Amino acid sequence: MRHVLSLLVLGSALACAQEGPPYYDPDRSLNKQGEAASAAVEAIRGGAGPEEVAGYFGEKSAEVRDRAFGRCSSARGRRGAARRPRALRGRRRPSWRGWPGVRRHPLRQGPRAPPKRGLGARDQLAQLEAVWALGAIGDPESAKPLERLYKKSRDYRVKGDALIAWAEVDPQGAKEAAEEALEDKLPPVQIAGLVALQRIDGTAALRGAKRLIEEEPKGRAREWAGRLIFAALDAIEAWTNRKSDPELGKELVDVLIARLAKADGLPQHRIGETLGHLTGRRIGANADMWEGWWKSQRASFEFPEPAKDDEDDKGKGAPKAGDGEDEPKGVKTGDEQTRVRFHGIPIYSNRLTFSQDISGGMNNPLDGDASDSPSKMVFSKRELTRVLSQLDRDVMGNVVFFSTEYYRVSDELLPLKRARDKLIEFVREQQTPKKVGKQGSHKGRSNLYDTLAFCMQDPQIDTIFFLSEGGPNEGRFMRQTRFMRHLDKLNRYQRVQVHCLQVSDSAGGARFLKEVSAVTGGTYYSLDQIKAAHKE
Repeated sequence: MRHVLSLLVLGSALACAQEGPPYYDPDRSLNKQGEAASAAVEAIRGGAGPEEVAGYFGEKSAEVRDRAFGRCSSARGRRGAARRPRALRGRRRPSWRGWPGVRRHPLRQGPRAPPKRGLGARDQLAQLEAVWALGAIGDPESAKPLERLYKKSRDYRVKGDALIAWAEVDPQGAKEAAEEALEDKLPPVQIAGLVALQRIDGTAALRGAKRLIEEEPKGRAREWAGRLIFAALDAIEAWTNRKSDPELGKELVDVLIARLAKADGLPQHRIGETLGHLTGRRIGANADMWEGWWKSQRASFEFPEPAKDDEDDKGKGAPKAGDGEDEPKGVKTGDEQTRVRFHGIPIYSNRLTFSQDISGGMNNPLDGDASDSPSKMVFSKRELTRVLSQLDRDVMGNVVFFSTEYYRVSDELLPLKRARDKLIEFVREQQTPKKVGKQGSHKGRSNLYDTLAFCMQDPQIDTIFFLSEGGPNEGRFMRQTRFMRHLDKLNRYQRVQVHCLQVSDSAGGARFLKEVSAVTGGTYYSLDQIKAAHKE
């Protein structure tokens, strides 16, 4: 095999060996971390050997790890000329086309050992990095080791991602396994089977999505019911050639309306949206209205072409209201419809976490030009307290505050009918972490990745409202490309929407938070939008 794995895999394994989560460097200031990262980059550029480079990947500082990773991934010298580390000199360069941010790799060992070493690593993240790289390379010779890993691994992320990568390098060879995965007893493997089929056979994927919507998960798999539905809805919404198989389209509408009648919270809202995407009609999440309209239209209905996003933004091509249709009125979370809003944003979920920044900058005024402006901390806590007091009793919720570390009431969602007062009291007590001598000097940073990963791990959650000043300066991953790649792959199974609210004017922070929302299917809200919502 010409394409090989490399120090990327070893680096991931060493990074996982750090204490955590959360991951952070308590011993160096951000400036010192930057200096250490620059020194690491210079050492790698100058020809550092594998052992020295491995040490950089095992650093406590994400700044050092990410910049060393980036340098090894590109292996470019000054003025675009390649200055390869000693381990690569005199050897043929492997191709890494299609692997985001990776052009060349600094360590090439033999033609066969590295793939086995990477896929056979004991560490989950090392295996995942290996799987993603092989999928991105696309070499058909990777199919066999990926197939073996899929069949042998007991880690659902490794198993599922191996199947998806196998489908990318050998679609026909992986098709039977992907179809069988849809019937696996483990819901995440079912999701992987659906994603793999989307790369192999679009029609088979749509029929798989139909089955996931129809079937009721049993036993412990019920915790994954929402995630299975979201995966199916994403597959249906990705279908662009709807006129090619109108009968399949009608069958999908049938099962979606039937599921809508039994759904609540975000699944109810999302099913209504997907029906709108399929049919071009805006009826919202009202199952009775959809059923009545579809009964009169099904026999002669012709599916429209999907509207383009840019046209939707301009109001062109968006679904038009018609007879018997109405704007969405909210979703049912209990005995009543609710449209509680958080900073003006309607809340459709009844399985959600509010995660808010309490790093040092949150003590600054929300509006620096106004003498009576509250601090960002006071402003955000006040709104969160109000929303927690108004949400329905049946809502499952949690609150997570973060700076360098994250702080929470519970490791899992709590029923508001019993925990509302506890959550509100927790919000009122929060403040920015105090710095006590050198040992506490690191406490006021912003650790976004570890916080999001913690929030997503709850088996029931489907929505996160993530309020922050901007991007990270601590955590397991910091650099935007690497951060987003890991977040995207993690959310392949979690299917959590992250709505990002920015309480600063930082352009770099806006770019970062916009991409977090885009990667997770959420929405980004700027400071101006938040302020405008409170003036209404």
